[in-house]
Amino acid sequence: MAPLGDEHTTRVIRPAQLALLSTPALEIAETIVRASRSCYAQTWRRDTEHRVWRATTHDGSDRAALGFGADECANLRRLAHAAGGWVAWTTNPVFVPLASWLALHRTWAELNPE
Repeated sequence: MAPLGDEHTTRVIRPAQLALLSTPALEIAETIVRASRSCYAQTWRRDTEHRVWRATTHDGSDRAALGFGADECANLRRLAHAAGGWVAWTTNPVFVPLASWLALHRTWAELNPE
């Protein structure tokens, strides 16, 4: 598997990093990468994981900006439930258990209202 990234991005995801994620978490990470590339022309733009989560759990401006339909949002909710959490970026993509993710996202959302 080739790295998910290119010479124009600062965040390059290596296959070894992805191997640490469960299958549902990997699918979440791949969706975040696709959304980031589509909207920002970057492999994983800062805060994209939060924007994808908000699009997945709320019908608002992030959903429209990311071009997510109801089916894709339902699938991401199913994946988050199956994984038991979400994927975030620290220095690499990492799995975050749901309770921790909800706290992180709540703090982010307070600073980044729709």
